[in-house]
Amino acid sequence: MRSRSGCLAIAGTSIALALLGLAAMASRGLYGVALDGRVERIEIRHEKHPPIDDVHLVYVNGDSTHVDRQLARQFSRGVPLHKGRLDNSVTIGGRTVDLRASTDLRRAAVVMPLMLLLIALLLAVRSHPRS
Repeated sequence: MRSRSGCLAIAGTSIALALLGLAAMASRGLYGVALDGRVERIEIRHEKHPPIDDVHLVYVNGDSTHVDRQLARQFSRGVPLHKGRLDNSVTIGGRTVDLRASTDLRRAAVVMPLMLLLIALLLAVRSHPRS
């Protein structure tokens, strides 16, 4: 039988990692991100499976921001960007673009709770001794 504190540690760590993953995916869609300045450059870093897992970085005011491919395609060098931290849209060169959750984020928002439920069920089964 596992200890209660061990099960709580596993559950807490699982929840924290799930939330961290969702937050990282949301930030690539610029949710919770503030931008104000001109696009200095756009960098695409190719990973193992181009173009599926490429990393798109946009540089504004010397800082890089990891963005989804759909957003990166709308940016171009020298164009002004403005987005408040809580805004649901970004202004790109005077044009307003509504932000939408990426396919990755939508899928993860379904899969992460299911994985947490599975972990909770496994912990519940393992923590109760068989009769």
